[in-house]
Amino acid sequence: MFFVTSFIFGCSFHYDQGLQLEQEERWAEAAIEYRIALVENPEDTEIREALKRMNIHVAQENFEMYQQYLKQREYHKAYRRLEAALSQNPELVEAHSEMRHWWHLLITGKVDLEFNRFSSNLRLAEEMILQVRINTPNRKLLTGNISSETGIFFLEDVVYRSQPKRLAEYTINSIGLKIKHKSSLGYVRNEFKKFINFRELFPLQVRGSIKNINLKTPQNILDHRTSLLNEGENSTAWHPPRLV
Repeated sequence: MFFVTSFIFGCSFHYDQGLQLEQEERWAEAAIEYRIALVENPEDTEIREALKRMNIHVAQENFEMYQQYLKQREYHKAYRRLEAALSQNPELVEAHSEMRHWWHLLITGKVDLEFNRFSSNLRLAEEMILQVRINTPNRKLLTGNISSETGIFFLEDVVYRSQPKRLAEYTINSIGLKIKHKSSLGYVRNEFKKFINFRELFPLQVRGSIKNINLKTPQNILDHRTSLLNEGENSTAWHPPRLV
């Protein structure tokens, strides 16, 4: 009988902690305790309701943090807070309204490079990573690693209140190697060795139209993998004029 009582007490410990934190209006910490208690007692409806109650408070806090990050133009942090708020409270109307103003972009492509020889300096590098740099509408550069096996790269970005035609400003800036050198004194120095340098390209004109219905429909990222890996559909190879 003693062991049974001890077991019941152990299961309710995190729930009791959650109740105390809730009384102190420490919503996020209370939600953590309730979540642990629910893992230990998944059939307990009282714990489930307590967690749901806390998630509503935490979602509101995340939405308020979202608004602060938005004012500070910290767009990536803001978007993560907005996602968290909707995950915790899918019925938060303000968050749904704000999500309509966001573009969550996946930028992907495939690079095929052939090297006849490497410079002797590259052989002394501690680490080498093939990378691509992408221009963005806000004039910042995105950097992504290129797979050494498939040549495929993936980058993500978020854009707030932007016209669809501005998405055409995502262009390749450069392709090269990120090289890490280590000196005899132990200092590490990073260098980006460009193979192809497009610099900044901006379209003179964007023609056609974009159907918002299709853009708002979520697409599975893996659906694009087949077309990237299918060598039978590769277009004619392009070579930079100044390198051939």
